[in-house]
Amino acid sequence: MASNAERAIPKWIKVELMQEVFEEIISGYRQIKEFEVKEALPPGENYATIMLRIKAGIELMDGSIKSCNFMLKTAHSSEMFREMMDRFDMFDIETDMYRFIIPELEQMYTQVGVNHVLKKLAQWPRVTTKGPCDERYMKSYFKPKGFEAMKSMFANVTKYFISCVSSYNGYEEYYEHLCKIEKLLMDELYKVNEIDENDFNALNHGDAWCSNIMFQTDDNDNVPETYLVNYQLPTYGTVAQDLYYFLLSSTKYEIKLKHFDYHENLVKHLRLLNYPNKLPTLKRIHIQLLKHGVWGLTSTCGILAAVLLDPTEKANLDNFVSKRCCSWF
Repeated sequence: MASNAERAIPKWIKVELMQEVFEEIISGYRQIKEFEVKEALPPGENYATIMLRIKAGIELMDGSIKSCNFMLKTAHSSEMFREMMDRFDMFDIETDMYRFIIPELEQMYTQVGVNHVLKKLAQWPRVTTKGPCDERYMKSYFKPKGFEAMKSMFANVTKYFISCVSSYNGYEEYYEHLCKIEKLLMDELYKVNEIDENDFNALNHGDAWCSNIMFQTDDNDNVPETYLVNYQLPTYGTVAQDLYYFLLSSTKYEIKLKHFDYHENLVKHLRLLNYPNKLPTLKRIHIQLLKHGVWGLTSTCGILAAVLLDPTEKANLDNFVSKRCCSWF
């Protein structure tokens, strides 16, 4: 019987498909001598797509063998995933992020003498100093045509979250409010996603949790660089989205309270990039968090539940948003 890892590898991925790619990117290419595809991430580390690791042995024109490693991202084969990808243009948007938006930001930092671009979320390198972005980056999955699909998905997630709330200490203080907002959650989320041009706005990553952050370490375990990956859901608007998403899903309790120097780094980098408008005050950021507090609730019901879930071979988006997900909590 095939293992879960083997089942995760699409049957259409064959060595012949990679030949043209290798010919283009590998100097002196002659032929492929070895080709191995494995699942790159364990279940629960990536829900929306399949991440694969390709190891290839390439024979060069001089007869030597060059070992190459690649990461390949592709879509799930289920109808639900295909519909989601088509509806929200997730792969096209991510491709354009890597081709156009990130290089533009890299150039902006290079011009002011900074080579390490995508440092940490708090430094906010994705702030746009040029105003609103292209329309395809403005709405992400908040497009009108995606409303019913998102409402249905969150209905399943929040239902089981609320059913577990009574097991938490002090739940009586907020349980009634949760029950009232449950059916209106997606309406509220779409409402707070409307852009206030008089406020401070930025291009949010949209999926900033620990599995989408890569840390480069040196021999002494220092972290000289931090990279954000998986740019499928960028959204232009309030910075509260990424702040709540990251803070609630991926940081230790003490970091949430004491060591998150986001505003200090934000102002520093805005000045570095010659941000033309009035710099946001710490009070202004606090007001945004209060005004867009629904992002805190959805982050708790959604991504935090995925992060805290015990490792299991059943960890995938089909199960996470299905009616069977109650068995996970």
